[in-house]
Amino acid sequence: MVGLSLGLAACGSPNVASSPTATAASIRWSETTAPKDVVVSGAQWLKIEGAGGNSKNVQVAAVLRPQGSGAFPLVVWLHGSSGVFVREVPAASRLASAGFVVLVGCWTYTPDEAVVTPDGALPRIPCLENVASSDAAIRALVQVGQELAGARKGAIGLYGVSSGGPEAIRYKDGKTEIGAVVVDS
Repeated sequence: MVGLSLGLAACGSPNVASSPTATAASIRWSETTAPKDVVVSGAQWLKIEGAGGNSKNVQVAAVLRPQGSGAFPLVVWLHGSSGVFVREVPAASRLASAGFVVLVGCWTYTPDEAVVTPDGALPRIPCLENVASSDAAIRALVQVGQELAGARKGAIGLYGVSSGGPEAIRYKDGKTEIGAVVVDS
């Protein structure tokens, strides 16, 4: 987190946030309600449509913001291969409390069934209509994240968990808007 903090702090510039309507490449986003039985204090929930040019593609994302006003660096949190676990949203709130706007969203199809482990069930945030490629879905998360109110324009961070780690590294190649990559993989 220190490396992410230093990397993004050095790359910041003034915020110029736009209102939630449409983004480049026909990505649309709007506020929505939290998924059924998902309660995360302070999270703003988004419905993101149109990744990969497919108007039927729908992604779900949570936005967590730090306390205070001003423009804060953006971090896009990329989940592992099993989808977005409910526990990842509160975990991402640690980054928000450290001064980052954090967008946690699905970049792959995520079923609504929990993953059962010997320690119990791990509920997921369903993302049943995400049919875009991983690259197109990540691009949609990055584009929407850059438009969020309170998100600083300029370089952003990618935080990849499990298989989201290699995706973050792969996505960064050739992209100038990515200022830092942190992997927990």
